[in-house]
Amino acid sequence: MWQCRRHFAQLGAAAIAACLGSAPALAAEAAPWPSRPITLVVPFPPGGMTDVVARRMAKDLQHALGQPVVVDNRAGASGQIGTEHVHRAAPDGYTLLVSATHHVINPALRGKLPYDTRSGFTPLALLASTPNVLVVHKDVPAANLSEFIAYARKQPGGSMFGSSSIGGATHLSGELLRLEAGIPMTHVPYKGAAPALADLLAGQIPALFHDVMTMAPYVRDGRVKALVSRHGSDVVGCAQPSERSARRIARPIPSVLASDATPRCASMASADRQMIGDATLGVTSATRSGALPEVPTIAEQGLPGYQAITWIGFYGPAHLPSAIAERLNALARASVNSAAARPWFKDNGADPGDMDQKQYAAFVASELGKWKNTVARAGVSVD
Repeated sequence: MWQCRRHFAQLGAAAIAACLGSAPALAAEAAPWPSRPITLVVPFPPGGMTDVVARRMAKDLQHALGQPVVVDNRAGASGQIGTEHVHRAAPDGYTLLVSATHHVINPALRGKLPYDTRSGFTPLALLASTPNVLVVHKDVPAANLSEFIAYARKQPGGSMFGSSSIGGATHLSGELLRLEAGIPMTHVPYKGAAPALADLLAGQIPALFHDVMTMAPYVRDGRVKALVSRHGSDVVGCAQPSERSARRIARPIPSVLASDATPRCASMASADRQMIGDATLGVTSATRSGALPEVPTIAEQGLPGYQAITWIGFYGPAHLPSAIAERLNALARASVNSAAARPWFKDNGADPGDMDQKQYAAFVASELGKWKNTVARAGVSVD
C-alpha cells in the first residue's frame, strides 16, 4: 500500500512539473500581439523613397503599439534578398515587408524567384504612390514631349534614357512610352539613382525617368528640364521634327531594339487628338503631381491610358492572422494620412495610400498582371 501511494505521488509530482514546464510556452502562445519588437524589412539601401516611408511609419507604429519597431535594410538582387527573408518568416506579425513596385515587376522579369509573389505574402496596405517624370539635360533641344520625340528620331539608333535599375518602375515607364508612342529609345541602366542623376546632370545621357519626389528640386532650380508644351497643337508623336539642331550629347548613342510600334496618334482621328495649352509635361501618372503641378501628364498629350507610377506597399508573410493584418492595415492608413504626414507627402510629390486590405490585395493582383503584359511587350528580361 505504501508503495502504491508513493507511486501515485511520483506521478502527481511529474504531472505538476510537466505543467509548470509548459507554462511559459502557454503564456507566450496566449500573449497578445505585439509583445516584443517588430521588424520592418526594406529590401533596398537606406535613404531611398521606400526606406524613408518605412521609417516614418515605423515611428507611428511604435507609438501606437507600445513596442520597438525597427527598420532592417536587406538590400540586394533587386529586392529579392529582403523579400525572401520576410517570405520565410513566421506569420506572427513580427517580421513585415515594406517594398516598392519591384515587388510586382520582378515576377514578370525573372523566371526563378525564391518565393511566389501572389501566394507567398499577405498584402496589408498601400503606403504611398508617386509618379515618375521624364526629364532631359538642359542642353537637349526639346522644350516639350513632341520635340523630344523629334529629337529622338533624328539620333542614329534613337535616344538613350537612363533609370536606376533594370526592370524597375522607372525603367518600365520608359519602355511603356517607347511602345505606346513608337519612339526609338534605348535603356541605360544604372546601379541606383545617384549615378543615373549624376550622368544626366553631366550630359552623359540626354534623358532620365525618375520619381517626382527625387527630381522635383532639380526641375525647380533649372538643372534639368521637365519638357514644356508651348503650342496648342503639340500632341505626343504627331509634331513635325523641330527645326532646331538636335546636337548629340557627350557620348555616342547605341542602337535600340527595333520597334514595330506605330505612334498611337497616327491612328487617332483629329477630333480625338488632345489639344495642349501652355503647360509643362512629362509625369507618368493619371493625374498631375502636387509637387510639379505645372507638369502635365503624358496621357494629356495624346496617350490616353498611359500610367506608370512608383508605389510603396506593406506586406506580411502568407497566412498572417486576419486580426493582425486588419490592425496593421488600419495603423498604416492612419500613419500615412495623419495631419503630420500629409504635408510631407505633398511637398515630396507623393500621395498617401488609403485602401482597405481587400482593396489593396486586388490592386496588387492587377499590378502583377499589368507589368507582366508590359514586360512581355517590351521584351525585357534579366535572366
